[in-house]
Amino acid sequence: MNATPATPVEKEKFRRTSHSKVRTGCQTCRSRHIKCDEGRPVCILCRKRGLPCDYRQVLDKRTRVFRAGKVSAFHLSHRPAPKPHELSPRVLANQVDLTWRERYFLDFFRERTSLHCAGYFYDEFWERLVHQATEDYPAIRHAVIAMGCLNYHFSQSGPSSVRLVSSQIIRLDPFSLQQSNKSITLLQQTLSKGHTSRLEVEGALIACVVLVSTILFQEDSALAGRHLLSGYMLLDHYLRNHGNTSLLAATITKAFAGIHLMWSLFISTGSQPQEPLAILPLETNSGSANAIQKANDLMVTMLRISALQSWFKGFDLGPSVPELDIDSALFFSKIQPIPGQIQAYRAAQGQQMPMIQLPTRLTILDLWAEILALVTRAESRTEPRNLVYDHYMEQFERSLQLASELMIHDHLAPTFSVRVGVTAPLFFIILKSRDRATRCKLIALLRRWRRQEGMGAIDFIALLTERALEVESMGFGPGDLIAESSRVKSIRINPIPAKFQGKIVNMLGHGKMN
Repeated sequence: MNATPATPVEKEKFRRTSHSKVRTGCQTCRSRHIKCDEGRPVCILCRKRGLPCDYRQVLDKRTRVFRAGKVSAFHLSHRPAPKPHELSPRVLANQVDLTWRERYFLDFFRERTSLHCAGYFYDEFWERLVHQATEDYPAIRHAVIAMGCLNYHFSQSGPSSVRLVSSQIIRLDPFSLQQSNKSITLLQQTLSKGHTSRLEVEGALIACVVLVSTILFQEDSALAGRHLLSGYMLLDHYLRNHGNTSLLAATITKAFAGIHLMWSLFISTGSQPQEPLAILPLETNSGSANAIQKANDLMVTMLRISALQSWFKGFDLGPSVPELDIDSALFFSKIQPIPGQIQAYRAAQGQQMPMIQLPTRLTILDLWAEILALVTRAESRTEPRNLVYDHYMEQFERSLQLASELMIHDHLAPTFSVRVGVTAPLFFIILKSRDRATRCKLIALLRRWRRQEGMGAIDFIALLTERALEVESMGFGPGDLIAESSRVKSIRINPIPAKFQGKIVNMLGHGKMN
């Protein structure tokens, strides 16, 4: 059966109605293929359906501008697009209440300061625990902001001759002090409650370590001792209740041991607290630590014992631990094999070191082992203390050689650390050696570094020691040993904003430095 062809009238009847193509409608209607009424700022269809209505430029392919590729990305919305400098960065939820300056120094601490605070060895407290705690505890957050501010000013300051001391930094920019006060206020509010949970106590202990470290950088040993005493009292209570159940007990205890050691090495006679410090033993049996970390923990323990034996003669350590009764022969037997073990480890590893920082870490351990063995042998001699170190010139020379080796990897050295490094052992050699050539070599070596370890700024110590050596060497030849009566007894520093003045007092009570 044949179909009848459609007439022209029927063809016109079934033809789709044509409309002119709209190129200026909203983007939503265009994507849905719906006729847009082009209402501004929102068209009717988008307003009824609750859809976003956005007007954008449509590229007309018929224009010469499109063919030349010169179409500008102009926005046809009812409001102009914001300029790039007006776009605000995304702020984390726990940083909403922080100012832009607080956020800057918080990021500065996370990116730079925390790695320097850890020192030469991996430190779980500074490289992991503090970063996690700043997310939940505002007191810790403001404490690390204060430390980040100090580190920023330290990195921006000039050479030692014009470097601002901490007291001048606080006067010129009290921001770090304000952040520390905020942290202390928040800690007082937390601890003044009737009942504090284990997590709140751990947060307070972490904040205490950061605050004491910041005060050490400010070179205030008396204030650091008072905060350290309060922290030890809280730590003792925490370990009695949660020492066996908390996973953070060992990390927090090591952190307190580290800042106590830095405080002990640079403490002065008038900076000791009125109440005794409950010195807690340092745990070294961590199963996750490698051989280098265990060696560092052992070295810190021996250093703490040595500092207590030297500075706290007869000092009551409190009832939490028994009094230290250290046999010098037993102490020396622990220290003596360390240099040989380090050399054997170097020979076994050869050129294939597991990490690039390992040679520096081994050199630090070797340097401290040499100094501790030297102190132990010297203290056991019966000669007068002012002459006993004249017998150990070879040990001084080897320590100088080890310090020179550290300069090879100087780009890896921390510049703002609260862990033991090179400041204390080299400064000890300068104080104990009476050989002018050795001391001049060490001073020249110290002046090449730009760093601060706790209360000791290396370049600043080198500047003072160089001037003290000039006072001591008056009347002596280049190869003469400096007489004990001419040695500098103490150095009093009085920094003022206009200029720097210091007075060097030797055994005879004369000598000035401006």
